[in-house]
Amino acid sequence: MDVFVKDYRDLNILRNIKGIKLNLGSGYEPEEGFINVDILKSDKVDVIASLENLPFKDESIDLIYTRHTLEHVINFKSSMEEIYRILNKGGLLYIVVPYGFSFSAIYPDHKRFFNIYSFDIFDPNKSRTFDISQEVRFRIIAKKYRFSKMSNPIKKAIMTLIIYFANNHKEIFENNFFAKLFSPYEIEFILQKV
Repeated sequence: MDVFVKDYRDLNILRNIKGIKLNLGSGYEPEEGFINVDILKSDKVDVIASLENLPFKDESIDLIYTRHTLEHVINFKSSMEEIYRILNKGGLLYIVVPYGFSFSAIYPDHKRFFNIYSFDIFDPNKSRTFDISQEVRFRIIAKKYRFSKMSNPIKKAIMTLIIYFANNHKEIFENNFFAKLFSPYEIEFILQKV
């Protein structure tokens, strides 16, 4: 299942998923067809709520999309438990976070950093799993590095090779100097509630 979007504004694949969809941490960028949720009041927000206390019934949401939000939460465990609580069994959680070594990750408001293994702790099938929460279990469907776009044709060609290598050899890329030398801008994950 490859539902990665090429750009975070191209959410047509996610928009076509039937059911109730949330855009958590929507801020000033609401998504059409989603219930836009943010902690800050705005005319573009449908529901004002904290990720630690979402006003939705248990297992009532089919898809949750969150972009550049989870790095801001103070209590990551509680937020993931709340997301898990409201997501239907088999529902999808689509996450985009800044990569831990990228310039975008180093921001005073960010409480945590992410790498390609950050959500393995919730997947019972991953060897790197340890118990952060026995109640929260997601199957990782996909994970992918995203890089900044290049306009120079030579740089673009080089980056195309780096992107291919990074996303097809994640463990080698992440565990060596490559990830620091050619730092991705962000990482996207697709998780499915089990």
